[in-house]
Parts: sequence; C-alpha cells; structure tokens
Amino acid sequence: MGIRQSFLRGGREGSVSVEAALVIPLMLIFLLGTYEVTGVYRANMKLIAATNAMAVMVAEQTAALTPGSTGMMGNFCTGSQRMMLPQNPPIAFAVVSVSNIDGKISRDWETDNSCPTTASNIGAGTAVSLATSPASLVPNPGDSVIIVKSSTSYGNLTSFVLAPNYNLTAIAWARPRSNKTIACSGC
Repeated sequence: MGIRQSFLRGGREGSVSVEAALVIPLMLIFLLGTYEVTGVYRANMKLIAATNAMAVMVAEQTAALTPGSTGMMGNFCTGSQRMMLPQNPPIAFAVVSVSNIDGKISRDWETDNSCPTTASNIGAGTAVSLATSPASLVPNPGDSVIIVKSSTSYGNLTSFVLAPNYNLTAIAWARPRSNKTIACSGC
C-alpha cells in the first residue's frame, strides 16, 4: 500500500518539467518579440527626430541654400543621418518649400537628391496638399513652410517574431525663422 500511495501522491517533478517545457518557449517568444517591437519603435522615433531636425536646420537659414551632397543640404543630410546612430540605415530626404503668394499656394523649390540616398519626388500637388490639409500651414499671403519627407528601411537583427524589414516614413514641417521664403539656388 505504501508504494501505491507514494505513486499517486508523488510524481510532481514530471509535471513541473512538462509545464516548463511549455512555458519557457512562450516566454522566449514574448521576450524576443518585445525586443523586436522596441527596436522598430526606437528606429521610427529616431527617424521622426532626424526629420524634424532636418526641417529646423533648413528653416533656420537666412542665406540661399545650396543643393547636392557637398552643399548645405548635404551637410544637413549628414547631421540628420547621424541622429540614427548606432543603426545608421541610409535615409532619403525630400525637402520642399511651399509659400502663399497673394493667396495662391504653390511650391517654390524642391530637392530630393542632396543626400547619398535619392528620395522620391514629393511633387507640387502633394506638397501643396501637405501644406494645406487638414489645416493650412500657410494661411496668410507671404507665409512659407518647409516640408521634409524622409524614408528609410529598418532591418530587425533577429526577425524571430516580426518581419525582417520595415519601411519607415516621417514628415515634418517648419516655418522659416526669418518669416521669409527660403531660397535654394539650383534646386
């Protein structure tokens, strides 16, 4: 009788092993998933900060901007790119100036090839719609706004739970500090 009672009462060590075998893989999936989600979120937040910095740097200029990788815009690209460290994926920036001249909102200039990675052209129609909806950023004649659109591809290091690559995009607006339209020679 003693053997039978110990058999019915005991044997808990085996159930602990089975529970651990079921729970530990789930815990690892949750841990790796959290790591991957925070990596994508952090990269997206850094891209937003880099895009805002690019818009502010362009908006602070009083002299005419120069496009190209060796001009002022290239320097702004380098500075904004460094905000993404330590990942440092290539970022494509498209910068456009939109103004309200006597009630007519139009694109002044656009540059999309000043960074090492060429950005897709925003276009006049999209630039004007970005500046006017949902609320107008250039409500008064003489108002101007700088719009920066950036994009990058973020690759997960592990890609255990999430997809291996994500295309991230950010848009930022900034008003020129001088309250005048910013010129860009050669844009």
